[in-house]
This record gives sequence, C-alpha cells and structure tokens, in this order.
Amino acid sequence: MALAIFTESIIQQGYTENASSVVGLAQKVSFNNDTLRMRAMLSVFSIYCRNWLLVYYTIEDICSMALAIFTESIIQQGHTENASSVVALVPRGNHFQLNCCQITTAKNAISQGRITPQKRMTTAYLLITDVVDCVDLVWLTSCFNLPSMAIMIQGLVTCEYIKNWRPRWFQLYSDGSFIGYKEKPKSSNVDPLNNFSVAKCQLMKSDKPKPNCFIIRCFQWTTLVERTFHVETPAERESWIVAIQNVADKLREEEENKSKGEQASEYVSRSGKRLEDFDMLQVLGKGTFGKVMLAREKASGEIFAVKILKKEVIVAKDEVAHTLTENRVLQNCRHPFLTELKYSFQTKDRLCFVMEYVNGGELFFHLSRERIFTEDRTRFYGAEITLALKYLHERNIVYRDLKLENLLLDKEGHIKIADFGLCKEQISFGATTTTFCGTPEYLAPEVLDDNDYGRSVDWWGLGVVMYEMMCGRLPFYNKDHEVLFELILMEDIKFPSRISERARSLLGGLLTKDPKKRLGGGVRDAEEVTEHEFFEEINWQDLYDRKISPPFKPHIKSTTDTSNFDSDFTSETPRLTPPDHHGGPVDVKEGAPHFEEFSYVAPKGGELSK
Repeated sequence: MALAIFTESIIQQGYTENASSVVGLAQKVSFNNDTLRMRAMLSVFSIYCRNWLLVYYTIEDICSMALAIFTESIIQQGHTENASSVVALVPRGNHFQLNCCQITTAKNAISQGRITPQKRMTTAYLLITDVVDCVDLVWLTSCFNLPSMAIMIQGLVTCEYIKNWRPRWFQLYSDGSFIGYKEKPKSSNVDPLNNFSVAKCQLMKSDKPKPNCFIIRCFQWTTLVERTFHVETPAERESWIVAIQNVADKLREEEENKSKGEQASEYVSRSGKRLEDFDMLQVLGKGTFGKVMLAREKASGEIFAVKILKKEVIVAKDEVAHTLTENRVLQNCRHPFLTELKYSFQTKDRLCFVMEYVNGGELFFHLSRERIFTEDRTRFYGAEITLALKYLHERNIVYRDLKLENLLLDKEGHIKIADFGLCKEQISFGATTTTFCGTPEYLAPEVLDDNDYGRSVDWWGLGVVMYEMMCGRLPFYNKDHEVLFELILMEDIKFPSRISERARSLLGGLLTKDPKKRLGGGVRDAEEVTEHEFFEEINWQDLYDRKISPPFKPHIKSTTDTSNFDSDFTSETPRLTPPDHHGGPVDVKEGAPHFEEFSYVAPKGGELSK
C-alpha cells in the first residue's frame, strides 16, 4: 500500500520515470500483496488523495508518510541499498520538501517530528476499509497497529458561542468524541475547550446566519446542547457531515449488536456489599442519574444515605469520568466538613455510594425558609467552607460545584460539603483546566469566557454562596442563560444597604472577575481568605476541631428524621425504578472498563486530615 501511495504521489507531480524506477525496486522485495489488493489500494488513493486526504494532509505529507513506510519495509527485509536509492529518486528542490527523509530508516524520520505514520495511516486505514471490501482487513489492521481511538476527521471550523464566532480546531474520534481546541494541539496532553459526543446526535445543514453552516444537537458532558459550526466551502461542510453521520451510525449499529443476546450475570460486589444488605426507608432526593435514599444497614442497624446511580444513564450522558472522580475523591479525602464515604459498590446495573447520613438538611432548604442569614451566621458557614476548600486545594483538587444545594448541615449544625462529581484533580497553583461545567448561576467569568481556569473558581463559588446567605438572592440572575452569562461577565456587583463594609470587602474580593486579582486567586490560596478582616473573629484551629458552637442547630427528632429535606422527595415511596435497557440487556459486569475498582470499604478509625 505504501508503494501505491508513493507511486501515485510521484505520478501526480509528473515524475513518471521515477515512478517506474520505484516499481522496479519493489520487485526485489516481498510485500505479501496480491495484484488485486495492490490495485484496489492504488485506485482508492488515486481517487481520494486529491478529494479527501488532501483536505487535511498536503501532498508532501502523504508522500513523506509513504516514503517512510516504504523505506522501512525495504530495510526490514535487508535491502538497505535500495532504501537509499528510493530516497535519492526524489529530486532536490521540488515541492515534496523531503529533506527529513535523507535517513537510513523511517524511524529516524519519525523521531525528528516530521513524520507521524501511525496517525496518518490510521486515516488511510479507515478510508480504505470504508470503500474497499476486497482488502484483507486482518492483514491490514496488523500492518497499522491502530490506536484504540482513531481520528476520523479534523480541521479548523468556527463555532458559535454566546452569539460570538470563535475559531476552533475540532477532532472527531471513532468513539464519537467531538473535541474542540483553541488551536491544533501539539501534544496529547492539551485539555480541550469542548467535549461533545455525536452518539445519537441530530445533524442539520443551514446557511444562516452564515453560508456553509451545519448544526449538531448532541451532548456536551451531561447537557443536551445545540451548536452551530461554520466552514468555508460546501465541500468541507459535506465532509464534516458525512464523517459525523458515519460515526453516529456505526456507534448505533455497535450498540444494537452488543445488545443482542448478551446476558447480565449476577455477582456480589468486591466490597462484599449488596443493595439487599440495606432497608430503604425514604427518598431524600433524586435527579437525572438516580436517587438518594435513606437506608438502614441490616447487619449493624446504622443509618446511611445511599446514592444510587443508573449505569446506563451515566454512560449515555458521558458521566463516567465525573462519577469515578467522585468515588476517588470520597475514598481519599477525610475532613470534618466533607461528607464521608462508608462504602461504594455496584450491582449489575447500578453504582451505589453509601454515605454518612447528614440529617440537618441543605443550606438551600434552610435559607429558603429564613430568606437571609445574619452576617455572623454566614461568617461561620463561610469559614468552615473555606477550611474544606483549603484541604481540597492542598491535594490539588478543585471542587468546581459550590452551591447551596451541595452544602449540608449535620445534626450539630456544622457544614458538610457533598457531591464531588464535578471535582477536577491534579490542579495546583498555576495549573488550569478548560472544562465548561457547573451550575449556570455559579459559573465563574473565566469559565464562561472560554479561558483556562484553576483553583480560583472555588473562591468565586464561595463568594456567590455567601452573597446568597447575606443578601437573600444571587449576585447575578436571569432566566435567559445568555443574559445571565453577560451579567456574570460584565455587570458590577451590587449590595443591599444593610451589608457591612467588611462583608462588602470580602464579597467584592471573592467576586472579582479577574481570577488573578480575586481574593484567594494567588499562590497563597486559602490563606488570603482566612486573613481577611471579615474573618478576624474566627479561631481557625478551634473551628477545625469543632469547638466553636454553630449559630444554628437543626431540629432533629431521631436518627431517621427527614424533616429537614424537601417533602416532595421524602413523601415518595422508597423504591428503585427498573433500568431502561433500550431493547436489550446492558453490559453490566463489575469488571467492565468503565467501572473497574469502583468498590470500596472505609477504613475503621481513620484519622481526619487538616
């Protein structure tokens, strides 16, 4: 195949005599290719090199790739002198520009960074297998050593983002991932700005608001979104649409085939725990992915909150990474103001987190009843949240989802932060991420502005929740998310007249739009916050040791009391809804790649960390 590409490339440039010499050299080498295969490959590339591959790779790229592979094939069979002759066939000064190919092996060319055969041959492989059914696919696959996820198409497009058009380098992978970057990534370590999935997507052509647009309705992380993309020509648009539709169709076909005849097996989780070990008492909350149930462990009689998530929904909505992050963070973090994980286990179709039952209810529940909190009460809650964030940041974890609904009170009235699904790990000072996620009203400006962000997003979140507590409303709000985002990015913060100067100073510092100037945004992180005059009455060691009495103690009748939770949930019958298998059983083995090592049992008597 390499010979075919190389020969075709030379012929296209008018070097017919050299092409004949290349073919003559090949007669000394055994390629194990019959005439049919070679002709098929040659015909494919004679058609598609110009019309398809050259949209993304120049003729120089294709020729370089082919020359490298062809040369290495010859060398592997001991014809080193012929390899040198092949390189010499390419005339000096022409627009092949193959200076990097003056080498003895193709591996040297690869190490120089010019030629990346695996990446380019992946594209070639997928093209061939799509249009030529006479090729020996087993042989072909073994030749390419393909990666598990192949790039199907990539290129520069402009993407509409809050009524603005921004250039992005998008890559469509064979697994349905549609990844966007600010520019063409130079390594695999670059974090994407966008992470869509084209599985089950809807595609539409449009010439508004610009010509040559296409619209994708698909999932970004956990949200169903509709995005408009623009390219320069109708041919480019057709290439993107065809590639996206082909991937979506292939994924749908694979899912249908996988569902046929598979049988889910019963097993006991590695942690030794099963749902049957718990009596479900009441519903505490529910959402897209499952429910949180109040439960009693049969063996011990202890009361827990059990978060039960449906595997198929987690996978379908691309929440696997967030779920595993939550499990990992909960396993590794122990702090007086973070909820504690007792067990995690899985059944054939569900993931289960067994948590300590924090029965004081959500701060959202209490604030909705009382409308506002005093500054003293807000100071206490804000200080405990600050210590919890400090602990996470010291372990290079950014929480990213600070909101009243995730702030619980224990029976004494102390803060417990819950729900670690949106945490980002390995983020230290100076390290950033670009993932667009979180609750819209709490998103920091740098997240909305499509910029890199780091730990300072948590201090913005602290500013929002403390503003809510003292002012009784969000600092920025509009039902229209586009208007809301503009307010967060552009609007100055306003305070009710009753707010003290110290509180204004703290909130103004936390809600500074520039993350580098934000309180807590520097290298000292939480120390900048703890040293602010608003917190000067706080003895931080006593606070950590829970020696300071909370300003409010929830009224709790018993260990199973749920009166501090929304009655819309607690009045429901505590039962598990059956999973929707979409026409067939799902792949639910515990050792499946998505959920390996999920099960966990908390160590007994473990020390809390400061």
